[in-house]
Amino acid sequence: MAKYSEEFKVKVVTENIDGNLSYRSLACRAKPPVQTMHQWRISLAF
Repeated sequence: MAKYSEEFKVKVVTENIDGNLSYRSLACRAKPPVQTMHQWRISLAF
């Protein structure tokens, strides 16, 4: 089972794109590492 749900990944990546929030500021709130969020964005094709 994945540590983070697909819904959560989409939510975080969307906040990065739409909210103009950096991965670092999202990592402080959401807790996944910055590199992990970057990989999500690549794999989700945003």
